[in-house]
Amino acid sequence: MNASVLEGNPFIDETFIYTKTKHRKDNQSVLATYIERFSQLLKLRLKGVDVAILANPQPCKQSLKVAKLVGAKKIIGANIQGENCLTHSFMPEDFSGKHQVEHVHSYLTALTEQVPSIPTNKIFPVDDEVQRLQTQLSHLDITKPVVGIHISVRRPDSRWPIERYVTLMQKITEQESDTQFLLFWAPEKAEDNSDKGDSLRAKELLAQCEGLNVSPVPTASIEELKAGFSLCSSIICSDGGPMHLAAALDKKLLVFFGKTPVDHWHPWCEHYQILQTDDGKASSVSVDMAYKHWNELMSN
Repeated sequence: MNASVLEGNPFIDETFIYTKTKHRKDNQSVLATYIERFSQLLKLRLKGVDVAILANPQPCKQSLKVAKLVGAKKIIGANIQGENCLTHSFMPEDFSGKHQVEHVHSYLTALTEQVPSIPTNKIFPVDDEVQRLQTQLSHLDITKPVVGIHISVRRPDSRWPIERYVTLMQKITEQESDTQFLLFWAPEKAEDNSDKGDSLRAKELLAQCEGLNVSPVPTASIEELKAGFSLCSSIICSDGGPMHLAAALDKKLLVFFGKTPVDHWHPWCEHYQILQTDDGKASSVSVDMAYKHWNELMSN
């Protein structure tokens, strides 16, 4: 999944992908997964790795294990108690700022005294995927407002009720009648067996959208989601991976937060509005509150 985020990035020469056994494909055996992983690690070891940065501000034994297996000459990462193989071990006080991006960026201080400023957050949609989606959505007029609505979220506390999305969409359309909506969701089965799943939520939402210009866009991959988001002028979603993808595409964002710490995980982009209540439940956010923040977002 993470590799798809990096696809198309002109600043990356080569990506090495290994699969955890719990994430292997249905037709892939555990042995085949281990063989594939060994092959990738061997390729890296033969290349000769000068520096490995464990790009997580939290101690990560698994990443350290990989860095050691590929024979990295220098290893930079968060301090791991009992491990002495880190060339530059970062303690909590060595990280600058509050945000995850700032913390990871702090690792560059181990390489240079002239640390560059944090660059613009960017991802790069795959052209073929964008063209495929444009063909599928041939009626879409990107010269007019296109608002993405993404309803999938892992954490129930960050989920906003479907009927409120509909009401908010109606309010937005009343204000700007030519607004077009793209409804995004992840069609796979919910991890919680008691959860009805986002495909059913999307069906329920679409059934209430009479009079609204809404196109369903189920996305089964990161590539599809990047392509879909690239067609939008703004995105309404909950905190999580899709929010960060939208931020990396420099979209205006209205985001429902649950208990997630905003100062550490807010979108890393210029234009966003966060909706978070004291009880840490997105369901406590009213439509009026969301609409107020939407107007503030659009005024920037």
